[in-house]
Amino acid sequence: MARFGCSTIVFVVTFVISFSFFLIEKLFSNGNGKLIDGFGISIFLSATAAFIIFILTLKDRVQNNHLLKKIRKSLKQLEPQSQEDFLAPFSQEDRALAIKIRKSLADFFEIAPESIHLSQSIKLFHSSMFECAISELVLVCSLEGMAVPENTMVAGVDYNQVDNIKDLITQGIHIRKSWKEKLQQDEDNV
Repeated sequence: MARFGCSTIVFVVTFVISFSFFLIEKLFSNGNGKLIDGFGISIFLSATAAFIIFILTLKDRVQNNHLLKKIRKSLKQLEPQSQEDFLAPFSQEDRALAIKIRKSLADFFEIAPESIHLSQSIKLFHSSMFECAISELVLVCSLEGMAVPENTMVAGVDYNQVDNIKDLITQGIHIRKSWKEKLQQDEDNV
């Protein structure tokens, strides 16, 4: 719903700008143009811009839904990975976070957690929509329960260092540990 609201905003902004240009032109010309002509031209330009935004938004939504279905299908095709196998490479301290990220990914893609494999490549996730959402998901899981001050910028997932789900979780673990250290240092300095 909010995406289609962008079309309305574009319509209003384009209308105001184009009508303003018409009024400025009318003030500095010999006054041949009628006010109703400028109003009509402004509505036409605004409606055209809003329609283009609407179509592009619709196209993006269809592409993202198609990609989401493709990712779901890819993840569901794999043999389920047990929680024990999933947690094997992680230390006892990091396992709770690994479980939390796995469950959050499963919820995001609307699949069973057992369908999330450590070795699963994240190349399918390379869409600006999914990269941002998954980075946010990892950050939220990693920093949950920590006293991170409001309005603090937190570095997200570095996708240059991520090839699979295991790397993604390792990034989450690194984020959590670095923030624990930073908060401990801040506490020690007080």
